[in-house]
Amino acid sequence: MLIRKSYTNNITDKLLGYTCKGLTLKNEQFFISGLIREYGAKKILEVGVAAGGSSLVILDALNGEGKLYSHDYSATTSKLKKPTGYFLDYVPELKQNWTLKTGGMCCNYLDEFCADGEKFDLCFLDTAHRNPGEFLDFLQILPYMKKGGILILHDISLHTQLTRMHHTTCCTLFSAIKGQKILPSGDFFVNIGAIILDENIMDSVYDIFNCLRLPWQYEINEQDIAAVRKCLKRFYSEDMIELFDAYCNFRPVQSTGRFKKLYRFIKAVKNNSWI
Repeated sequence: MLIRKSYTNNITDKLLGYTCKGLTLKNEQFFISGLIREYGAKKILEVGVAAGGSSLVILDALNGEGKLYSHDYSATTSKLKKPTGYFLDYVPELKQNWTLKTGGMCCNYLDEFCADGEKFDLCFLDTAHRNPGEFLDFLQILPYMKKGGILILHDISLHTQLTRMHHTTCCTLFSAIKGQKILPSGDFFVNIGAIILDENIMDSVYDIFNCLRLPWQYEINEQDIAAVRKCLKRFYSEDMIELFDAYCNFRPVQSTGRFKKLYRFIKAVKNNSWI
């Protein structure tokens, strides 16, 4: 079942200048904030932080009545090389309800985040956008989600951009997860969506594990693979772990060279330098 939702401006005015740099469209910001407020999420996980635009939106929506736990693989942003989550430095009063961890896979911190015995009401996932990125992230996160929890997934239409046709991971995952799908009102190429996770989703995790069969588009080091395997082994059946091992041993890495060449060509045409 698909639900379309429309949320009006629900972001504190002083934050808009920062959040628009972290999330491309205001309707994406309103969608995240609206879902948090409507469903009363109090304990939230964010995987993929970058500058911290989405962190600001989430903390603003919590309005001091909940807690955000964030993780990013990198301690610095990819382009500016500033500290991950540096937008929060401009609104320091929000930091009192925020915990940020960086480095390695998110499974390294999930037990610490849930040391109070409470699982997450909602998760915002926005990481690699390439296989196996969000597939692996979600498998780590799922056991720490409450029954009927909400997953918000960004960049589900990223592959519709001509230079990013290989970024199909989030769209694939959005389709594979069992649950009630929610999209913002508007056209069907919106770049963000949410899923109210099916209460029996652990019975259909094969659909997620099977996504790992798709060609991987970047290498993952053995230390990270071992950390993920250790996490998954605690929560999933031996059959699923055997699948994980098989796909990790196979994992053909798909070259994205042709996409990069296409991007350079398009950029040259735009700059009139292709002749």
